[in-house]
Amino acid sequence: MVRRVHKQAFVVLPVLAAVCALIEPRELPLSVLVGGLLGLANLKGLQVGLERLLGSDRPAAKLWVLGMFRLFLVSAVIILLARARAVNLVALAGGFTVVIFLLVVEGVRTVRRDSLGSSGKL
Repeated sequence: MVRRVHKQAFVVLPVLAAVCALIEPRELPLSVLVGGLLGLANLKGLQVGLERLLGSDRPAAKLWVLGMFRLFLVSAVIILLARARAVNLVALAGGFTVVIFLLVVEGVRTVRRDSLGSSGKL
């Protein structure tokens, strides 16, 4: 599922950045792309962390620590970019949100597909 989200994001984010370039050609497109890349990196970090925790002892504690570490990294990158005035924070949040939206849509599709496959109707 994560692979499908990555593929969709690599289609949607450039289109969104192109639309933003019509509004403000310098800062908005880059901010959308950076936000999307941060979202994809965060999603990949979540996937790797969950895969490593399978079969480990105390997975909940380790998942919490890894989650806090990812949150710290993403926050640090956003703060550094904001302090350097390199990105528009609203557009960056928009790019990040696109990845979250694609993940939710793909999750709903997966659940529907699995439910239809097992029961034959939904």
